[in-house]
Amino acid sequence: MTRQPGSAPILIVDDDIDHRIACREFLETHGYAVQEAGDGRKALARLVDGNEAQPCLLLLDLSMPLMDGWQLLAIMKSYLRLHSIPVILISAEEPRLDPVQHGAIAAYLRKPCDCEDLLALVRKFLS
Repeated sequence: MTRQPGSAPILIVDDDIDHRIACREFLETHGYAVQEAGDGRKALARLVDGNEAQPCLLLLDLSMPLMDGWQLLAIMKSYLRLHSIPVILISAEEPRLDPVQHGAIAAYLRKPCDCEDLLALVRKFLS
């Protein structure tokens, strides 16, 4: 089953507002609904609140204040309904371990990432 763009939101979790805006605008021009969070705590609140549509995909930075990407991923593992959300890690920080190989995330892109590479991954995980 292929998800149509806009069927469920993509959640961008990044403290870099310029990066969030650029990703949001790019994805919206391709028909995707997008939500944003500036740190892991805000993202977690969105994920567990239940007042908003459950994201179909997370674009996650590692280095953020209050709660970083690794902490968010660890907490997400304790919520059964969050296990199936694919996570694309987009970070300037090089992970110590291969996060894809260790099952923490679906894919990894190094910042600054190519928009077409991002779009290809979004389409891959939402098809």
